[in-house]
Amino acid sequence: MKRARRQKGSLQKRIQGGTVVWSALWRDESGSRRSFTIGRVSKITKSKAQEKLAELVAGVNAKESPDPTLAEFIASAYLPAKRRERKESTRGTNEQRINTHLKRELGEKRISELRRELMAAFLESKAKAGHSYSLVAHLRWDLKAILDLAAADSLVPTNQAIVLTVPNVSGYRQQAHRDSTASRAGDWLTRDPGSAHRQTGILRNSSGGRGCFEQRRHRLRFAV
Repeated sequence: MKRARRQKGSLQKRIQGGTVVWSALWRDESGSRRSFTIGRVSKITKSKAQEKLAELVAGVNAKESPDPTLAEFIASAYLPAKRRERKESTRGTNEQRINTHLKRELGEKRISELRRELMAAFLESKAKAGHSYSLVAHLRWDLKAILDLAAADSLVPTNQAIVLTVPNVSGYRQQAHRDSTASRAGDWLTRDPGSAHRQTGILRNSSGGRGCFEQRRHRLRFAV
């Protein structure tokens, strides 16, 4: 069976109403030429315009192929679905992480190639490279969520990311514990800032320990 030809599209500058704009050009599933005005050149960088072009082309390539690349599936299916669910602030952080790590390093892999061993090796490489425990844990969650959707779309029979864990490399579990402890402490202070001062006072006044309490009780007994 002949594989559908994958296209990249093209990005051009055009004058529209006296303004220079970025214009994306590609062909749809029927082969007809399509175009889309992305925005003004003065407002949108070339890299951002190229990202939008990639999203437009990925949608067509994904429809033409029963086994799209990870980058195509993220652009055409995963991100559009998540953008409807998440707040804009959260969306920006998540998309930056996905673009920086998943698409850059695994983007050319086809969905069917995302096997457990490959993804586990990817997470381990991130851990050994010194990335934070939180980042690696988020990447594990991203892979699981992406393949959940791919499985729902019948692109893969099962989600190979379900059994992934954050790699147990040296120092990572201790860091996870410190992060968790710091997070709980931050929550405690946020809920009751005054409690920090009260607890500090208790600690300072407890330097005498039980002896201070015994002395006070002894004085009270003789006073009576």
